[in-house]
Amino acid sequence: MTVALLVLVASVSASLLRSSTSTCGSRGVFADGFSRTTCADDVSPKGVRTYYADNVRKMYQRKMTPDVCFQFCRSVENAKFFGISHGKDCYCTKYFHAQSTSGGECDNICEGDNKQKCGGLEKSSLFEMHMCAEGNSRAEGALTAAEDGLTEASDAAGEGQAF
Repeated sequence: MTVALLVLVASVSASLLRSSTSTCGSRGVFADGFSRTTCADDVSPKGVRTYYADNVRKMYQRKMTPDVCFQFCRSVENAKFFGISHGKDCYCTKYFHAQSTSGGECDNICEGDNKQKCGGLEKSSLFEMHMCAEGNSRAEGALTAAEDGLTEASDAAGEGQAF
């Protein structure tokens, strides 16, 4: 009974860890970190962008900050970057196309944090999104440990050992 329970627990744990590390995208999280890239006039086509205001119901929208925009964009499949303009307009994109212009700077205060800048009248504050290596290696380590536990429990069950 004890061995069977251990085998079941180890099997479920390994299965859960395997699904959380190898199918991260299906759960809706594609990035766990971001960094500011540049301030630029992004002339990428509007069709490659996913806008926060168009996809989050008004009653659930929060005042914009880079973190609010990131929390939205990290769940957008294939998005590698996000931008904020006018202090409040957040969008996610596969790529950006920075055009050199003399028009303004990223000097608009973020609606949700007056200590941060969120684009300007003509330019966007642009950020890249990534998976932090430490998070991936910890998940892989946990998966390996669970699979090792499953193997040990399975071997013990085959030998009739009790724990």
